[in-house]
Amino acid sequence: MGNLAVWLEQQESGLRLEDVWEWMPALVFGGYIDNEDGLIIEAANKSFSSVFGISEFDFPCRMAEILGGEMPLNYEALERKVRTKGWSKISFELVPGSMAFEGSVFSFSNEKILAMLKDITEEKAYKRMVAFKEKYFELIKLYESRNLIQGLISSLLQIIEAEWGGIFVWDSSQERWVLQFDAVLPMLLGQKGLKRYLDFALQLGVISGGETPCNFGGLNVVEGGKWEIPCLEAAGSWKNLMEQHQISSLRAGTLITGSIPAVFLILSGENGKLGKINNQVIDAFWAVTVSILEKNRVVEGMSQLYQKDPLTGFYSSSRLKEMVKVEIQRSMRYGYPLSFIAMEIGDLEGLSKEAEEDKTLYESIIKEIGKSVKKNLRAVDITGRLKNTLILILPHTPAAGAELVAERLRANLENLKIGKYSLKPIKISTVTLNGEVSELDEVKEFLNRCGFDL
Repeated sequence: MGNLAVWLEQQESGLRLEDVWEWMPALVFGGYIDNEDGLIIEAANKSFSSVFGISEFDFPCRMAEILGGEMPLNYEALERKVRTKGWSKISFELVPGSMAFEGSVFSFSNEKILAMLKDITEEKAYKRMVAFKEKYFELIKLYESRNLIQGLISSLLQIIEAEWGGIFVWDSSQERWVLQFDAVLPMLLGQKGLKRYLDFALQLGVISGGETPCNFGGLNVVEGGKWEIPCLEAAGSWKNLMEQHQISSLRAGTLITGSIPAVFLILSGENGKLGKINNQVIDAFWAVTVSILEKNRVVEGMSQLYQKDPLTGFYSSSRLKEMVKVEIQRSMRYGYPLSFIAMEIGDLEGLSKEAEEDKTLYESIIKEIGKSVKKNLRAVDITGRLKNTLILILPHTPAAGAELVAERLRANLENLKIGKYSLKPIKISTVTLNGEVSELDEVKEFLNRCGFDL
């Protein structure tokens, strides 16, 4: 192999070694690592200035100063190279999730370094885009569109290594955001610590001025609307809530607007995880999912997601059975308590026969029952009706809490009078699942008595 330095010396072009450094396409810089200030740049070439968007800068200076101090910086890989004298290869993300480099570093005996690096940020994003594309074509052969969405969320999380993702749809009859599709990174399934992701996600729908189809947490739900917090340093007023749930990075965006808006949310506990690199992959997911949801809506797919009793706004029996299965799966996955309340209302069928002459009377009674029940429940609670029985699903509610809710509802309904009619007697029973497999049989027996075939 010819020696490049010797070869250059043999030429008579007047080319100087300084020019080689300056015009080398790789980022070349010299400096050192300071324990408090991080990477200190003492000299750099034109490519360095171009990548970081600086035309003039007074050296020496801190890398944090060059980047504006708004993102977390990771010098761990460079610090290791400082302790390894001579030449060594290196690959690392200087700005986690947003700026990646690879190349060579020379460490001097005085603990200063000379680095020649290539920006591989776009390459990392491209590789993940290709992986997502291949997964999409694989999934589209296996599933119909509604099931495809769940597979896409799981695949996206696996490719970008985020921990949780889900789609929320606005339920106009109950005036709240409802989690329709959710998934977690496969390797994390079964870990009860995942509960914090779901807790945080559910809170976003009810803060920032209450529940409204135009706002989801910090996201303005309009076409093209996006909400990004790539790292805790950029979280602003959301920082305390994110730290409380150990969330370090989030991305949300509007999937569809109109009468049934939908929002996608993705969360990670790793700072910088949802930065520039992964956002390109997420944007690809956005486009694909928007197309699927629009197609579903056109063929009444979205309209069938939330089949409701037209009188009470409660879920119909078929949809309620689906919701029961979904909530049981989530309780088992996240390890949170899930309670069910069954309320058998006196002689509701007999009452309907008495009211046959006045068809509006029965409807009025059912509507009043619906109002009375819903005003005593939280936004995250789910209500449904199976003939004479009202079924309530209470996520994140232990047995004691379910008993309190049941007694409060019993008192309110038994005191409810519509003309000469009363709803007494009301039979109420409860059961609670605490995320343990050993409790499933008791829950299934309870639900079977209510008319569910699980």
